[in-house]
Amino acid sequence: MKRLLPCVLIFAGALAAQDQPGGLGARQLSLRHVAPAEQLKAPVTVPRGYAVVIGVSSYKNLAREQWLSYAERDAETLYSTLIDKQAGNFEFENVVKLTGSQATLANIRDTLENWLPAKAQEGDRVVVFYVGHGVVDGSGRGYLAPYDIDPDHLAQTGYPMDRLGQVLSERVKSSRKFLLVDACHSGKVATPGGDFLKVNESLRTLPQVFLTLASSRAGERSYEDPSLAGGNGVFTYFLTQGWKG
Repeated sequence: MKRLLPCVLIFAGALAAQDQPGGLGARQLSLRHVAPAEQLKAPVTVPRGYAVVIGVSSYKNLAREQWLSYAERDAETLYSTLIDKQAGNFEFENVVKLTGSQATLANIRDTLENWLPAKAQEGDRVVVFYVGHGVVDGSGRGYLAPYDIDPDHLAQTGYPMDRLGQVLSERVKSSRKFLLVDACHSGKVATPGGDFLKVNESLRTLPQVFLTLASSRAGERSYEDPSLAGGNGVFTYFLTQGWKG
């Protein structure tokens, strides 16, 4: 019946056209073949996936009032969505999760610059997700904030956004690369260039050879909401809901 339905609809349209002046020629209708039954029954092949999930709520060198509430929960939520067979369908051993005190600059750098390029191949899917503070120095250079970031020494302790763009575009071989970033909470962090508008601008200048989906556009700020499933970032909540269908 699934094969017949498109033809039935086309045939019904043809009958309706015959009631119009000029018949079929006036409607310019045409018949097209649907896929053979064996092709429709063929199993869907899901490309192998590799992912890096990073989430930081509390920071070693920031005052408690500068911490975030739900960033690490967001990371856990996205991780669960990625390895869900009905959602991301990533093998759990192919997903590295760095949250809280594990999300140090050294661990982030090693995972993004060594593990990921060594694993991902041309036909694979690659997802990099970061949720936490995004900061900008006095020269306008943007950074993702690891657990051990020092606001007084951003160049030495932050992970540069432009470096992330370079690694993804030049060193990760996959042709299916997705960067998901919720890093626009910088209004809480007192840094020389801590304006959230500049954080967004840093994301907008990344290479276009991979898909970048950020939590907000220039002039917008991202938010956390305690009413979403017990507390989530708005961006991550709806991202995962959409991924689950």
